[in-house]
Amino acid sequence: MIMNKCLYCIFWSVGLFVATFYCLLAQEGEAFKFTGKELLPIAQSHIMPMIMAMTLYLLDVLYAISMRKNNQDKSLFWILSTIIVFMVTFVFSLLVNCNVLGWVLFILSWLSLTILKFQTTESEQSPYLITED
Repeated sequence: MIMNKCLYCIFWSVGLFVATFYCLLAQEGEAFKFTGKELLPIAQSHIMPMIMAMTLYLLDVLYAISMRKNNQDKSLFWILSTIIVFMVTFVFSLLVNCNVLGWVLFILSWLSLTILKFQTTESEQSPYLITED
């Protein structure tokens, strides 16, 4: 059973790498030399595929959580959802070539980060707990 899981994860990882970073495989020795390069080509060849691969993985995790019978992971659902929104809107704010749309996407990514902070911050509890005996 563990061997099947390992093989599945290895094939999944290799397949995802080849599907998202096929352009890196064609660059011999120049794939990670960024000196003198502009942001947009780097964002298109490196940042976008990596963020989208992580987003797809998180969507898969989110789907698995939502399929559980005893769905008590509501906070985890919110956390993963806001992380996904943050990553996607941030990377697209880098890729669009429009100032207004870039600002809208950047603000959406920042709002999702704020919601993430709100969801993960514990409410302050009183140090004096009053109980009835």
